[in-house]
Amino acid sequence: MNEKLVYTKIKLLKDAILQLAIEQLVRLFGSSAKDASSILYKDWAGEAETATMEDLEPLRYFPSYGQPPKAGVWENKVAFAGTEMSSQFGGHLEGALLSAEQAVAKLLENWDRT
Repeated sequence: MNEKLVYTKIKLLKDAILQLAIEQLVRLFGSSAKDASSILYKDWAGEAETATMEDLEPLRYFPSYGQPPKAGVWENKVAFAGTEMSSQFGGHLEGALLSAEQAVAKLLENWDRT
């Protein structure tokens, strides 16, 4: 893919995402939200220092990450949470939230045992 085509694709995508974001804000907060003073948008897939050309392609599935092995000296001593720890929605905010809920539940379970 040449650079001009990539830039055009990113620009069109950004415009569409911003429009969808405004529409969602209006649904959530009413018609005054369409007059927001600014909307900040950052697509890291367009940054040469943090992405590759493959990052421009949409995900067709959620990456499958999951927790590291739990055996050994660190078992029940370290809790990992984040999008990369989610076995269901890896790479997405929902994965981070689910992972955080699981980590807190595990910490509380272990806390009750002490």
